Amino acid sequence: MSAGKKALIFILIIAAIGGLIFYGVYNARQVEADSGIPRDAVPVQTEYPHKETITSTISAKGTVELIDRTAVFPSTQARIETVHVKESDEVTAGDLIVTYDAESLEALREELADARLALRSSELALESAKTPPGETELLQSETQIKQSEKVIQDIEAEAKSIDVTIAQLNSNMETARKKLEDTTALQALGVSAQAEADSARDALKSLEDQLETTLMQKETALSGLPMAEENVRLARAQYDALKNRLNDPTSLNQIAAQEVSVEQARQRIAKIQEDIDDFKEAEYAPVSGTVLTLDASAGDMASSGRMLMEIADTTEDNLVIRINVPEGDAGSLAEGQTAEIEGAAFGREVYSGRVSRIYPLAEQKQLGNSLETVLTVEIEPNTEMRLRAGYSIEATIVTHVAEDATVVSLMSTLTETDGTYFVYLMKDDYSVEKRPVTLGEYAGVYVQVDGVAETDRVILNPPAALREGAYVKPLNFGAAP
Repeated sequence: MSAGKKALIFILIIAAIGGLIFYGVYNARQVEADSGIPRDAVPVQTEYPHKETITSTISAKGTVELIDRTAVFPSTQARIETVHVKESDEVTAGDLIVTYDAESLEALREELADARLALRSSELALESAKTPPGETELLQSETQIKQSEKVIQDIEAEAKSIDVTIAQLNSNMETARKKLEDTTALQALGVSAQAEADSARDALKSLEDQLETTLMQKETALSGLPMAEENVRLARAQYDALKNRLNDPTSLNQIAAQEVSVEQARQRIAKIQEDIDDFKEAEYAPVSGTVLTLDASAGDMASSGRMLMEIADTTEDNLVIRINVPEGDAGSLAEGQTAEIEGAAFGREVYSGRVSRIYPLAEQKQLGNSLETVLTVEIEPNTEMRLRAGYSIEATIVTHVAEDATVVSLMSTLTETDGTYFVYLMKDDYSVEKRPVTLGEYAGVYVQVDGVAETDRVILNPPAALREGAYVKPLNFGAAP
């Protein structure tokens, strides 16, 4: 193809496109002119309100739980000989479930005998504590004082005797020193011999040694004096305590403590006697049902605070559906509201029921990985559901039904700064009216509104700059329903 032909074809195409654009613009202006829409009107989408039945619901998860379960505790304190059931066994009220060792009764009787001996011992101790001191006891205590005082007297007498010896030794030593001095002087003059001086010196040394030994004897004798004085003090204190045995605080406290001991011994006897009187050779099922848990084995010692097993009726009559409703949804709950019940155990089956009980207090529960505040709600099925304790449940509760409600798209509603709502309407002359509305129930992308009629043309998702009194042109033409 030649270059001239290509240029001609290109010009024809451009002319055709220009003609189409001109025709479109002309046609749009002609429509606006024919309908009376101002040329500067803002293009918008519009909708007409319509009627719907809105159903508000709450969905929550829960489980199937037992209403009543019976804990079986021992009726006696004894060693278990045989457990006649195991977990999941079905029992009937009155069935034998546990047998006790008969030797346990004999052990209780022996324990009772020991307790009675202990009581007698405590009573004798109390009686002794309350008995006034006798003449013999006081005389013995006085004798102890005198004996302790006699020890002190003996020590003092011995010390005095030693003092006499020391005085005599000091006198003899003075005489010996004088003799030694005289002998030494005579020796110096050549009158006395050396032997006489040595003899006088030895005599003085002997007296000095005797004095040192005697002083040590006195020190030894006096070292026992503090102990002897302490013994006297203790003996006198013992005498005073004995004489005032029923009046001093220490004795009164001892009497009170002994009275407590006697009372404890009596209570122990009463408890053992009660165990003997209540002793049973066996336990029997208090109710009919299934053994849920078992915490008893042959050889175990049964006691009042230890549970043996749990028994419960696992039929639907003793089952309840409990769901956990988040606190944010709890305000719309009411007893009697209808519910749909689903669960993995039921496949695609959906059952109907009603809210039978709303617990008065909310509580915190671990749901999944988070701790949530929930309100427990019980759902009662309208028909038999083949329930089992532990099944997972999801319930949808109908909290409100708004019939014949006027609804608009959520994108049509706007919020004032004070929290109230409004919509923009397109009037017949294409001007904008601002209409206050009240929102009601929500239904997907729609919301119930009061303040508009089905014949009102509501502006959908209005531009942010749109204001009352402005003009709009609808991009979707159509008549009111």
